[in-house]
Amino acid sequence: MEGGFLGLSRNGRNDELARQHGIAPKSGMSKLLFGNSTQAPASVVVDGKTHQLKAHEGMEDPKSAQKIELKPGKHTIVIKAAGQPSRTETLDIPANGTWGLLVGEEFDFSELFY
Repeated sequence: MEGGFLGLSRNGRNDELARQHGIAPKSGMSKLLFGNSTQAPASVVVDGKTHQLKAHEGMEDPKSAQKIELKPGKHTIVIKAAGQPSRTETLDIPANGTWGLLVGEEFDFSELFY
């Protein structure tokens, strides 16, 4: 992928906290939360479905971030941010986790939130 990074990293997992915050996935599924740390709108396309993000959307509180539930497995992600080339990656997303995908000025990444 040119111009950035998109990948999954595991920082920890707290199923109880995800349930308390109302962002835990259904059993056997995964949840993906979107954040945009840039000054401009951006879009994230997951398996052909576009999710529009306002500037700084989802950065203050994960509960207010846009979120989708996904079946585990490979998913095609395309990130489009102003002033940057589109980035396309296929991620293999495991079940039973809440992941955050951040659109940033210099890079994009996904990490396990809960």
